[in-house]
Formats: sequence, structure tokens, C-alpha cells
Amino acid sequence: MNNISIIIFANNEEKLIYDAVFEIIETIDKFDFLYEIIIINDGSKDKTINEIKKLELNYPKIIKILDNLTKEGIAKSVKKGLEIASFDKVLWLPGDGAYEPISLKNIMINNENYDLIIGYRNNKSERKFKRFFLSYILSVILNMIFFENIKDYNGTIIFNKKDFELIYFPEHPSFQWVILIQLLKLKKKYIQKPVNMKIPEPGNTSTSINFKTFFSYFFSLVNLIRRVFFNNNDK
Repeated sequence: MNNISIIIFANNEEKLIYDAVFEIIETIDKFDFLYEIIIINDGSKDKTINEIKKLELNYPKIIKILDNLTKEGIAKSVKKGLEIASFDKVLWLPGDGAYEPISLKNIMINNENYDLIIGYRNNKSERKFKRFFLSYILSVILNMIFFENIKDYNGTIIFNKKDFELIYFPEHPSFQWVILIQLLKLKKKYIQKPVNMKIPEPGNTSTSINFKTFFSYFFSLVNLIRRVFFNNNDK
């Protein structure tokens, strides 16, 4: 396994962030590679930052903190985390501990020969139907448009930090599938591996899709088609 930077995004995760990070450390600390955990507090209104500082105190050689004084959103926050990541491989995770840590081990090991590791949610059918259905529809649409065969565009991915400089990184919630398509079109060598989510899911499991989100996804898709098929790389 290559050394890895793990970026964790947290917004109002006071009750979950400590255990989520602790479980990851306990799981991967047994393996023979270096890692760091960059925790981004995105303008939380609760005591999330206090829990993060406890982690930093207990694991000063592992934990880095970015504290957004106001909410900037997951995409912009992850991008800031990427910019300070120390290692070549980068993974990001939600701050609610949604993934089973032992399952994450599967995507972190034996991947030296790949540029991109795509962790697809193996137990999606056990989730709330609406969340599973929307994720499934998104994957079908993207596979049809871009001629791919990816099982899950919104699972979790590991990629090379140097490739970050080769792609457009949007600052909106649809950032993951936008960058994933771009990496695939750059012919990066990839492998798909299963990961499991905790059931029931921790944290905010809202399934609401409003017009703002819908149009954000729609314009992201149009912009991505323009970039991929018409070689338009304007920021």
C-alpha cells in the first residue's frame, strides 16, 4: 500500500466525528504504511471543533485540522484538504462514520498498480430505497453518456494527488462524479472494490432533492459533456 492522506469533511458532527476517526485509526494503524488524517470543520454550529481538537491532542502526529469559520461546502473543503495533503494517494470520507472501517481496508491495500481505486457501496440495497434509487439512476445516466461501466459514482475513491492538477475540480456537491469521469477519460488505470456502509446510516440521512440541487447537477452534467466531448477546458 502507498502512503495515504485521508480527508474527512465534518459539518455539525459533534456526536459522531470522534468515534468515526478513532475507528479508522484503530483499523488502519495495524498496516505497514504511513498516513495522515486531515479533518475539515466546515463552519459547524455545534461543538464539532472541540471533538476534532481532542483527536489532535490524542494523535498529534496523525491529525491535521482545517477550520472553516463559515460554511464553504464539501467540494471547496475537500479541495483545500487536497492542497495540503502530504502523500501521493488521497481518500476522502464523510465525518459521520458512514463507512464500515474494516470495509475501507479493502480499498486501501493491494492497490499499488492502480492510479484510481473506486469503492462502490456493496450494500446499497439495504439503505433507504430513495437514496439507493437516486444513486442507481445517476450511475446509469453517466455510464450511458460517457460509455463507462462504473458501479457507483458516489461511493468513495482514492486517486493520485498529482492528477488533481490535470482536471477541473468544481466547487459544488456533484464534484466527485465530475472528477471521476475526467480521470476515467484520462485513461487512468483503475479497479473497482466493494465497501460497506453502516446500516442504519449515522448522521443526516435526509433524502430531499430541491430545485437548486437538481439544477446544480444538471448544469454540472452539461459542463462535463462540453469538457469531455468538445475539449473545452475553461474553468
